Amino acid sequence: MSEHSYKAVVFDFNGTLFQDSDFNEEAWRRFLHKTFHASVDDADFMRFFHGRPNSFIFSHYMGRELTPEEVHHLSEDGKEALYRSLVLEHPERLTLTEGAPELLDRLKAADVPVSIATAAGRGNMDFYFEHLGIGRWFDYDTNIIYNDGKLPGKPEPDIYLKSFEKIGSAPEETIVVEDALLGLESAERAGAGMIVGIDPAGTNGLNSVAGVDHVIASFKDWQDSWVMA
Repeated sequence: MSEHSYKAVVFDFNGTLFQDSDFNEEAWRRFLHKTFHASVDDADFMRFFHGRPNSFIFSHYMGRELTPEEVHHLSEDGKEALYRSLVLEHPERLTLTEGAPELLDRLKAADVPVSIATAAGRGNMDFYFEHLGIGRWFDYDTNIIYNDGKLPGKPEPDIYLKSFEKIGSAPEETIVVEDALLGLESAERAGAGMIVGIDPAGTNGLNSVAGVDHVIASFKDWQDSWVMA
């Protein structure tokens, strides 16, 4: 397919539209140390954590499936509460990825459908609406798929397939933007027409990941011709 043929864009959120990977990793480290006396190295975060729903990670450490109530408690009263407090300690970081607001404005002006497909839960999404102003481009009813416990997490393709369906875009006509290895695999398995990896530090080796068509450091590197021919 020509690069001038894509009709919609689906964005991962954490590490893609919001550069918060260090906050998430620090929150996980503190939470896992306190709760399970466990430690995680940097390689494990890229390979195992980023893109996974909390329920998967909690179940791994507890050695059993958890009830929705248990997952909610461990998330909202534990790991995510810690994550949000870490973010709020750095108000200067409460901005979308460089170039993202301008890109989203251009896509909106051109009537290009956009969506968020994220492993984040409702509590964190509400936090982003409050502190990052994403309601300018997104709302729950029309173009957000978040982790509500009903879909398998990445690298399964379901979250992207559901997102394509929600905005009425065929997979092969849709660009997906991702930062995590599991998310990139999810997008490829969902049949995304183009996959763009975002790697601000240039250290994640996304150029060598199967299925990735382009790698950008920020949304200032985005090519409007990919979707607005």
